[in-house]
Amino acid sequence: MLRALARQRFAPLRGEVSGARPSSSTIVDLLWFIAVVVAATFAAWKMIDFVAAEVGWDDVLEAVKLGLFTLTRVVVLIAIASLIWVPIGVEVGLRPKLAEKVQPLAQFLAAFPPTCCFPCLSWPLSVST
Repeated sequence: MLRALARQRFAPLRGEVSGARPSSSTIVDLLWFIAVVVAATFAAWKMIDFVAAEVGWDDVLEAVKLGLFTLTRVVVLIAIASLIWVPIGVEVGLRPKLAEKVQPLAQFLAAFPPTCCFPCLSWPLSVST
């Protein structure tokens, strides 16, 4: 019985519905998809035209390289932060008495956006010895 229900439910996804006309929603979706593809193709053409005429491919490769460095740095820092803070969060979440002690500090620190910490964290790096 469950297999029959699954076949009924997922039949439109497999294309097994015969004789059904496309609804107006399907037609609108298709038109929207075509419009997005046309706009993306036009934007890509204009970008390639600009790069070829004004910037140069060496600059594009340099930008891609620097973007990949930034991506790598962000992924590594997210992994390190997850390795540190997920176990601490689980520990606090599983122990109500510890949560009572930590919650006031967490709420106080949550009032400050992370960008407020940037000057304090970058100052030691900028001091030359």
